[in-house]
Amino acid sequence: MVMALRTAQGLGYQVVYGPFDSLFVKREEATRSDYADLASAITEVTGLPMRLDRHFKYLVLLTKTTDPSVVVANRYYGKLTDGSLFYRGIELRRHDTPPLINEMQRRMMETMFSHEYISDVESTGVKEAQIIAEETLRDVRLGRADPLDLVISKRLRRDLKEYRSRQPHIVAAMLGADKDMAEYILLNVENTNPFTRVMPASLVDQGHRYYDRKKYAALVRRAAWNLLRPLILSEDLIEGRRLKAGLLDEYF
Repeated sequence: MVMALRTAQGLGYQVVYGPFDSLFVKREEATRSDYADLASAITEVTGLPMRLDRHFKYLVLLTKTTDPSVVVANRYYGKLTDGSLFYRGIELRRHDTPPLINEMQRRMMETMFSHEYISDVESTGVKEAQIIAEETLRDVRLGRADPLDLVISKRLRRDLKEYRSRQPHIVAAMLGADKDMAEYILLNVENTNPFTRVMPASLVDQGHRYYDRKKYAALVRRAAWNLLRPLILSEDLIEGRRLKAGLLDEYF
């Protein structure tokens, strides 16, 4: 990694991120061909095979919850030069994330990166993404979200009778959800009776509107903050539309 880093820097590239077995670099006006040539140069120096994996137009490196100045390994998202999104370590990658949150994060990224220039992403795109998060949060709090869009899916790794805990997905399986992949919605996570905290998704019909608004609002806000953490002051300000001035260049 040190040899690769020094090779990149020697050829005028700025190293922005280096998790484990890969290297993220950038250079003004560099083309895809330039990056491929850099990979070949690193292969020649190190004797190890190196190739250009992905060519980003925009890349946001995500930071620690406890320390916004520290980048977390393998947690980032961005837009590739072919127009597609690529992401690691966010809710959209998880199998248990409710569809509503998946859709919110996707819309936030697509909207933020729909602008051609970084200055427009900074001045407009981030604010537009924040508005999407606020609208989603408002719908959840007002009970307007479709419960089927709030379904959480979790796989059971063992036979149901082997579990002693009463975690939501285990309870949902006990109540009739699939024994391999429990799908359920949260009704009231603070209820003392674990069997009234969840409802199997199979029991949710078109007339059902009830869900734990407080808990889902917290999940929505956290998912939005996970995308915008380098750019806003705190999770509590998701609804406040206050951005961190002058920090975009550090994370894009």
